[in-house]
Amino acid sequence: MLDPKNKVIVELDSLSKLVISGLSGKAKPWQGADVVVTNELKLGNSEVDSFYPSPRFVVTEYVGEVSWIFEKLARIFADEDNYGAWKEEFFGRLGNMANRVIGNDKKATVSDLQLAILHESYAIYEEIQSDTHNYLLVTSGNTIYDDLIPRAVNSGFVSLQEAENFFKSKGLME
Repeated sequence: MLDPKNKVIVELDSLSKLVISGLSGKAKPWQGADVVVTNELKLGNSEVDSFYPSPRFVVTEYVGEVSWIFEKLARIFADEDNYGAWKEEFFGRLGNMANRVIGNDKKATVSDLQLAILHESYAIYEEIQSDTHNYLLVTSGNTIYDDLIPRAVNSGFVSLQEAENFFKSKGLME
């Protein structure tokens, strides 16, 4: 169990309250840690870009809102130990989360999507604090550790209802 007075938890709780209250913001499209948030999939020139692997794309109509939550989470987590070593895993998992929500629930709202991303952030932070956070030091083709584990084993997001239950259990949502 995470200490509710921990700085990261306090900041995650504050961010969650903003989203739950409908007060989230928008930001320019996120492009960092090998993740791109966009409203349409555009691949670059393969002859020029072939040295670097394609980023992980999150294609959504909520580009500004997802980018805003990614920016806020980058600020919250940036001072954590070894952030530079695992930020691709962190944002890759958040991108995977967003893509699972988008792919599995066509009726998901912007708030649903942001709360699922936040829920995954809490799960990752709990792993960091308990020394169970896994990430690849060297990757090939933008693969992250999360890509290698079956969904049934993954400890993060399973459904929008689970995310809602999580925030209710924290007293952040009625």
